[in-house]
Amino acid sequence: MSANEVKNEKETESCFANQLAIQGAIEMYCLDYGISVEKLTATFCEKLVKEGYIQGLPDDPGQGSNTFTNYCMDEAGKIFCSVHGNKK
Repeated sequence: MSANEVKNEKETESCFANQLAIQGAIEMYCLDYGISVEKLTATFCEKLVKEGYIQGLPDDPGQGSNTFTNYCMDEAGKIFCSVHGNKK
């Protein structure tokens, strides 16, 4: 495996870890407030940070700064990345 392939693999695994952290924060928020969330919006994500459900909005590994918007929510409410997909 080349150095670039190893780097890409590490970035993808880090992205998957970010997705789990975001998913967990959303699930805890929804349980606490008795709501469901259908879309991952900037306003909602800022609430997650402000209320301590997640430390900060993670950037998508390897994609640069301010790339949190690469994370999206599918119809089933699962978080995925527009670049790396999601862990099956």
